[in-house]
Amino acid sequence: MADHASIGASSDSEDSDLLNLEHDEGWEDAEPDQEETSIMSLFGDGVFPDVHSMLRHCKDVHAFDFLQIRNDLGLDFFGTIRLINYIRSEVKDGNRRPDVSSAALFQDDRFLRPVLEDDALLYSLDDMEDGEGIRENGQLATAEASEAAHPSAVTRVIELQEQLQRLQEQFAEYRLAVNKTLDDRWNREEAVSTPETGARSQLNGSVAVRDDDSHYFTSYSYNDIHETMLKDTIRTDAYRDFIYDHKHLFEKKVVLDVGCGTGILSMFCARAGASRVIAVDNSDIIDKARENIYENGLDRIITCLRGKIEDVTLPVQQVDIIVSEWMGYCLLYEAMLDSVLWARDRYLTPDGLMIPSHTTLHMAPLTDPDYIADHISFWQSVYGFNMNSMLAHIYDEVLIRDLKSSILAADSVPFLQLPLHHTTKGDLTFADRPFTMELKEDIDALDGFVIWFDTFFLPARLDTVSASARAEDWGRRGGKGVAFTTGPGGPETHWRQGVLLIDHGKREAKALKKGQVIRGEIGYKKREDNSRELDIEIMWDVAGTEERGKQLWLTTTITESCREPPFENLHIVKRWLTVNGCTGKAMAPDRGLSILGDAALNHPSINTDDSGEAQDLQEEVPEGSDDENRDAAEAARRRSEARQFLTERAGEGQNFTVRGVLVGLAIGVIICFSNMYFGLQTGWISGMAMPSALIGFAFFKTVARHIDYPFTPVENVLVQTVAGALGTMPLGCGFVGVMPALEYMLTPEENGPLVLGTWKLIVWSVGICFFGVFFAVPLRREVIIREKLKFPSGTATALMIGVLHGKTDDAGLARHESAMGTFRRSSQDLLRPGSTTSGIPFDEIEDARSDQRPSTTSPEAAEPNEQGLGLDEKSDWKAKIRLMIVAFAISAIYTLVSFFIPQLRNLPILGLPLARNWLWTLNPSPAYIGQGIIMGPATTLHMLLGAAVGWGVLSPLAKNRGWAPGAIEDWAKGSKGWIVWVSLAIMLADSVVSLGWLTIRPLLLHIPHYYAHVRDLAKTGGPLDLLHFGRSKHVDYTAVASSEPPTVRTPRPSHSAQHQATGGGVNDKDLPDVDAPPEHLVSNRTVVVGLILSIIVCIIAVHVVFGDLVPLYATVTAVILALLLSIMGVRALGETDLNPVSGISKVTQLFFALIIPASNKNSVIINLLAGAISESGAVQAGDMMQDLKTGHLLGAAPKAQFYGQLIGSFVGAVVSAWVYKLYTSVYEIPGGMFQVPTGFVWLFTAKLVTGQGLPPMAWQWALGAGVLFAATTGLRIYGHGTRWQAWVPGGIAVAVGMYNVPSFTLARAIGGLLNWYWQSYRRREETPVIVVASGLILGEGVVSIVNLLLSSLKFPHL
Repeated sequence: MADHASIGASSDSEDSDLLNLEHDEGWEDAEPDQEETSIMSLFGDGVFPDVHSMLRHCKDVHAFDFLQIRNDLGLDFFGTIRLINYIRSEVKDGNRRPDVSSAALFQDDRFLRPVLEDDALLYSLDDMEDGEGIRENGQLATAEASEAAHPSAVTRVIELQEQLQRLQEQFAEYRLAVNKTLDDRWNREEAVSTPETGARSQLNGSVAVRDDDSHYFTSYSYNDIHETMLKDTIRTDAYRDFIYDHKHLFEKKVVLDVGCGTGILSMFCARAGASRVIAVDNSDIIDKARENIYENGLDRIITCLRGKIEDVTLPVQQVDIIVSEWMGYCLLYEAMLDSVLWARDRYLTPDGLMIPSHTTLHMAPLTDPDYIADHISFWQSVYGFNMNSMLAHIYDEVLIRDLKSSILAADSVPFLQLPLHHTTKGDLTFADRPFTMELKEDIDALDGFVIWFDTFFLPARLDTVSASARAEDWGRRGGKGVAFTTGPGGPETHWRQGVLLIDHGKREAKALKKGQVIRGEIGYKKREDNSRELDIEIMWDVAGTEERGKQLWLTTTITESCREPPFENLHIVKRWLTVNGCTGKAMAPDRGLSILGDAALNHPSINTDDSGEAQDLQEEVPEGSDDENRDAAEAARRRSEARQFLTERAGEGQNFTVRGVLVGLAIGVIICFSNMYFGLQTGWISGMAMPSALIGFAFFKTVARHIDYPFTPVENVLVQTVAGALGTMPLGCGFVGVMPALEYMLTPEENGPLVLGTWKLIVWSVGICFFGVFFAVPLRREVIIREKLKFPSGTATALMIGVLHGKTDDAGLARHESAMGTFRRSSQDLLRPGSTTSGIPFDEIEDARSDQRPSTTSPEAAEPNEQGLGLDEKSDWKAKIRLMIVAFAISAIYTLVSFFIPQLRNLPILGLPLARNWLWTLNPSPAYIGQGIIMGPATTLHMLLGAAVGWGVLSPLAKNRGWAPGAIEDWAKGSKGWIVWVSLAIMLADSVVSLGWLTIRPLLLHIPHYYAHVRDLAKTGGPLDLLHFGRSKHVDYTAVASSEPPTVRTPRPSHSAQHQATGGGVNDKDLPDVDAPPEHLVSNRTVVVGLILSIIVCIIAVHVVFGDLVPLYATVTAVILALLLSIMGVRALGETDLNPVSGISKVTQLFFALIIPASNKNSVIINLLAGAISESGAVQAGDMMQDLKTGHLLGAAPKAQFYGQLIGSFVGAVVSAWVYKLYTSVYEIPGGMFQVPTGFVWLFTAKLVTGQGLPPMAWQWALGAGVLFAATTGLRIYGHGTRWQAWVPGGIAVAVGMYNVPSFTLARAIGGLLNWYWQSYRRREETPVIVVASGLILGEGVVSIVNLLLSSLKFPHL
C-alpha cells in the first residue's frame, strides 16, 4: 500500500508541472488573483463580494438553487455560461421567473455573449467549482477513509491514476492548441503594433511574419460559404450551362480546376466528357470534395490535390482547359485571379481555354436619398441629439449591397476589361482608368458610385467581348456562349454590388441636372498590409459645378461576431475573454468568410451538428426523441427572438409621433370622403389599410431628406391605424345606411322622418365611436397573443409594410429577420394569390368577401408569404406609387367628365328597351371596376347572378303579375323595392346560418378534447383535480429540494396539431405567449374606466339626439348585445378575414323585434338604432383588431396604436358627420346618383322583423329564397377549403346583386374578371392589380369632392 502511495505521489508531482500554469511564461492570469470583485445577483437585486454569497442569496430569496439546477441539467462549462446569460436576458426582459426546465431553452450560441458588460460572474466560475470541490473532496476523503481497510481501494486508486493520466494527455493537447491560437493572434497584433511594441518585440528576438493566406484559405473550409455559392443559381447555372452546352470542348480533355471548393465544377467537367480533371484547393474543403467525387463515382476521372496551385506538383505537364470561380467582390477582392493567371502561364497549352474567358468591370453614379436618410442623416438628430461622431469611418469602406437600377443616376460605363487568355498580373493594379458618365435625370446629390462586373464564357480563344457589351442582354443579342452580370440590371447574385459612398465633408452636397457630365479616374491597388484586400480610389469632377473630389475606399473585412473559447481551463478562459473577446473576420457573411474562432469547432471537446452549431459532447440531452428535442429548442429560440423583436420595436420613439398622426388623419380624411361617396351610392366601404400604408410610406420617403428622424415600420403602422379608423367612420356611425333611413325614408306612420342637424349628428357619431375600441383591447390578448388567429388582411398589411421598409443591408432589420420569419410562418397558409385584400368591404358584402375565397392553401404555397402578395425584397415602392397615380388620374378624369356628361354613368349596352324599361345599363366607372378587382371573381360573379335573377327574372315577374304595380325604380311600389324583400330574406338566412355556425363551431371542435381531458383526470387524479380543469400548469424552476425533474401534464393535441407535428417542426400555436413589454400595453385600469365611460357617453348621446323615442333600457341592451356580438365578429374576422357586421346588425334587429312590440309606434326607429349600435361596435372592434394584428407582427406598441385609433375614431366621427351633411345638402337623397340602397335594406329589415308593410307575394318568395340560401350557406360551410365551394353562390353576394341596380354590378363583374385574368389566367402576382384598384377607387372618391363643389354651385351639365 505504501509503495502504491509513493508511486501516486511521484506521479502527481511530475504531472503537476503539466497543470501548473503559474510557471509557464505567457500563461499568467490577466488580472491579479486578489482583485476585488463585485458580482451582480442573477435577478439584478444586489451586488455581492463573491460567488458563494450571491448563490446563497438567489437560493434563499428567490428559491433558485443555481448549482442544483446546473447539476440536474448536466451542464458543462459552456452550458453554465449559457444558463447565466439566459437568466440575465430573461430578467432583463422583465421575466423574473425564467423557465429553466430544459437545457434546450438556452442552446443558442448567442447566450455565450455576456448580457452584462464585464460580468464578474463569468470570471468566477472556477470559484464556483472550488466551492463545490470542498464539499465533494470532503465526501471523497471520508469515502477513502472508509475504504482504507479494503483491498478494492487499491484497485480504485490505480484506475483513478490512469484516468488522471489520460486527462493530462488531453490537456497537453489543449495547451498546444491554445499556444498556437494565441501565438497566431499575438503575431497578428505585433504585425500592426506601435513603434514601442515593435521595438520591444525585436529586443525579445521575435519577428512578426506576415501571412495573407492562412485566414483566406481557412475561411473556405466551412459549409456555409459553399452553400451560399451553390445556391447562387445565376453563378452556378452559368458554369453548368456553358460546360454542358459545349461538351465537345471537354471531350477527352485534361481540365484543371483552381480553387475547386466542393468539386462541383470538376464534376460538371467530368460529366461533360473530360478524360481527366485535377482539382486543387488549399482549404480543408478539399477533403469533402474528395468524398463528394467518390460518392458520385467520378474518382477515377478527378484527382484532388491539397495546396496552393503555386506549391503543388500536378501529375501532368499541361492542361487543355482551366476552370475556376475566382471572382470576388468588386471582381478583384481576394486576389485569387493572381493564382489562376500563374496556373495559366505554367500549365495551359498554347491553344488552351480559360473558363470564364472574359470579365468587365462597370461603374455608375449613385443617388440614394433613402439610404442616406436612414443611415447617414439619421445620426444628425437622434431624438434631438447630434450624434455625428457615429459617422466616423462610415465613408471609408466599400459596402456590399443589392441595389435597384432606379437609384443609378447615369448609365454604367466599363472601366476595365480582362480577357483572361491574355491578361497579366500587372493589369490587376491600376491608378488612372478614365471614365465619363452623363446624368440621365436631375438628382439632389451625388451620393457615391457603384461597381459591379460582367462575366463571359466564350467557346474559343479568338472570341472577343466589346466594351459596350452587357451581360444582361448578351444572349438576346446573339452572343456566343454564356454570360451573367452581378449588376443592378440582373438578378441578385451573392456578389451583389460594391457601393462607395462619397464623404462630402462639411460641404453640402450639390444638386445636379440631367445632362451634366461626370469625368474622373478610378484606381485599384492591393492593400499594403494584406495583399488579398483592395484599396479603391476615385477622382471625379462634374463639369461646370463645384462637385469634385478624390476619395479612397477600403475593402475592409472587420465585423464583430462572438465565438466559443476553444478550450475549457478556467484560467485560460479568463485570458481568452480578456484578450480575444468577440472578434471576427467577414467582409460579407453570405460570402462565407467565417469568424476566426471557427477553428475551435474542430476541437476534440466540441461536436458540430449538421446545422453547424457547436455543442459540447458532455451536454446531457433531454429525454425524448431527437425531433422533440429539436422542436423544443426551436420553440425556445423563436420565443426568445420574438420577445427581443417586440421589446426593441415597441421601445422605438416613432411608435407614436405627431407627424405620424397628422399624416394618418390627412389620408383618413381622403378615404372618408371616398367611402361616403361610394357608401351612399351602393353601400361599399373600404378601410384601405394597404393603400394608406403605402401612401404614408411614399410621403415620408419623399420628404426623407427634410425630416429629423427616419420613418420606421412602427410609425407606418401608426399612420395606417389612424387613417383606417378615420376612413371607416361613415360605416361605423351609420351614415351610409341607418341615418339616411331615419332622415329620408321613414314615413309619418313610423314617426318619421327624423331631421337631425349637424351638431346632433356629431353628438351621435362621437357617442357610438369609442366603446368598440375599448372592448377590443382585452380581446387582443386572447385572439392575437394566445390563439394567434390569422387576421389575413392585417397580416397582409404587416407584410407589405415590412417589405417596404426591409433592406438586406440594414443591420437593425436583419437582426429581427428570424423573428419576422416566426410571425410569417404563423400565417403562411393565408397569403396566396387571390387571398389578400386591402380593407373592410361595404356594409353587406363584408360577409361574402373572404367567404368567396377559401383561406386555406395548397401545399405548394407553404413557403413564406411574400410570393402570395407579390412582395419581395426587390419590391419597388416607387413603381407602385406611380401605378397608383396613373390609375388615380384615369379615374379622376372619368369622374370629372361624368359630371358634365352624366349619361356616361348609364350606358345602354344591352339596348335601349332593356335600359329604359328594366334599368339594364352599365356604369363604366373605373372605381367600380376597381371594387370588383378587390372583391375577386367569385364574389362579383355571384353578385352578377343575383342581378340576373333579381332584375332579369323577379323584377319583370313582379311587374307583370301586379305585385309591384308602380314604376320600376320606385322603392315603395315598384319592382325595385319588391325584390329587396327577397334579397333581404337571403341575407337574413345567410347571416343566421353563418353566425349560428360561428357560435356552435368552437363547441363542436373542443367538446371531444374536453371530454377526453376530463376522462383522463377522472382516471389519473382525484375528484379535486376536476376543480382545476382548464387551468394551465407552468414550470418555472426546478424544485429546490427535489432531485427529480418536474413533470407537466400537457393536454392532448388536437388533430391539426398532430398533423403539424407529423410534418416536423413546432406548431406556432403551441409556442409560449410572447407579447410586448407591459409598459407598452394598455393597462387594465384604462380599459375598464374607458369602457364604462364610453358606454355612458353612448347612452347619453342617444338620449340627447333622440330623446324619449328610444327608452334607456333599449340603449343599454343594444350596447350589451353589441359587445357580445363583437366577440363573435372578431373571432370570425381572425379566422376567415370576414367581419359579419351585416349579420350582426340584422340579428340585433331580429332580437329587438322580440323585446319591442310592434304596437310601439317607435318600434322601427328603435330597431334601426339598435342595429346601428351593434354594427358600430363590431366595425370598431374588428378594425382595431386587424390593426393590432398588423402592429403585433411588426412589433408596434399596442398602447400607441390604441391612442392612434381613438384619435382617428374621434376625428372620423366629426368629419364623417360633416361630410354626410355636405353630401345630403347638395344631392337628392335618395336620388338618381345616390340611391342609398343599404338605407332601404335597413328599413325593410326593421319592417320585416316587426311584421309591417310587406307587398303582395313578397313573404312567400322571401321565405322560399331564405330556405334555399340557408341550405346553400350550409353547403358552403361544409365545403370550406374545397375547390367546389366557390361555385356555390354566397347568399350575401347574391343579395347585394339583387338590391343594387345592374349598372354597378356589371362594372364590378368586369373588375372581377380582370382579377381572374391577371391572377388565374396569366398567373401573375396580386399586388399590382390591388394597387391599381386602390388608385381607381381613390381617384373617383377624391375628385367627387370637386363634383360636390360644382353641384353646390349649380354648375350646368352638358
